[in-house]
Amino acid sequence: MHNKKWLLLAAVCLVGIVVSTLFLIHHKQMPPFLDKQLVTPLFDKASKHLSPDLAGYGFDPNYQDMPRYYPMAYACYASAQAIHAKKTGSSASRRNAEIAARWLVKNRDLNEDSIMGWGLPFSWDAFGDGSTNPKHTVYGITTALAIYALLDVYDLTKEKEFLDTALAALGGYWAHFTILSDGTGYFWYSEQVSDAQPVPNVSAMLAGAYAKAGAISGREDFKEIALAAAHYVIKRALEGPHGTFWPYIVGKTKPNPDCHAPYVVVGLSNVKRFAGLKYDLSDAYKYLQAFIKPGMVTAFVETDSPARVWGPGYLMYALCANGQRDVAQKILPILKTYEYSPGLYGLYPGDKVMFPRFQTHVLLGLAECGF
Repeated sequence: MHNKKWLLLAAVCLVGIVVSTLFLIHHKQMPPFLDKQLVTPLFDKASKHLSPDLAGYGFDPNYQDMPRYYPMAYACYASAQAIHAKKTGSSASRRNAEIAARWLVKNRDLNEDSIMGWGLPFSWDAFGDGSTNPKHTVYGITTALAIYALLDVYDLTKEKEFLDTALAALGGYWAHFTILSDGTGYFWYSEQVSDAQPVPNVSAMLAGAYAKAGAISGREDFKEIALAAAHYVIKRALEGPHGTFWPYIVGKTKPNPDCHAPYVVVGLSNVKRFAGLKYDLSDAYKYLQAFIKPGMVTAFVETDSPARVWGPGYLMYALCANGQRDVAQKILPILKTYEYSPGLYGLYPGDKVMFPRFQTHVLLGLAECGF
């Protein structure tokens, strides 16, 4: 009887050893996305092609006649460097983040109308309706990304100038908010009256910016407008076989493509975190996962054509910011198909030109997912 007890104990120990060994083997064989020793070089390689004072200077797919300064790229770069610095303690990334954020502060009114905000350095007909916006028109999505960047760098440095600029820009964009009879409302696509359109990804991202700024500054009115915009967006959600999603424009059937789909979810996530929004986003994250196909992140969930590179880049950011690193790691080998030289990413797989607005979305994804 005594021997049987020892044999039973030995068997239990053996099973434990086998299970532990299999666990270790499994995790050693997992994609190395969560290993900072392997991910850090990816961030470093992508980062080294963008100096902080020129992070947004270059060409754009829409206009390749001459290089220009793109505030969106400076914003994504500043956020990426701030996130990397906070996670790693890197003094170089901290310095890079500060330099890029100061560029945003210095260039907060490029159209010289005394209203702070950020946009595009070229004229553009945003909706193809014949109403061409002048260059440096303030756009909601660019302003939202710039504010996230300033708040990320403020969180790192506690330099008041970054917070003050973010608050001032949000105060100005409030004028471009349409309030409805039910108490909800939406932010315009841009400051132009012709762009007073309900675009969910813009309203959601700005709502998240107001919520975060309100939480940091104690501005309850910022939280209130964030909730009003978030509830407007939530009411326009659509359901499909892949989960919850939003149209690009309210009233249209075309869904959000590439980075615009995760913009909505990231914005609403920030309203939940900073303003107490009560809304379950699990089906929305399920929809984001449907962009990931074998060997490809697609432009739309229902298609099999590849997304522009800011799609996989910002999708990585959205998933990792929500703790879904196991899903985000599936994107890493796909991202490799865009890399035409170490740290340089083309617009599509096989392309051999880097565009700063797109490269910096990749950098942001690598920063958030790397640690």
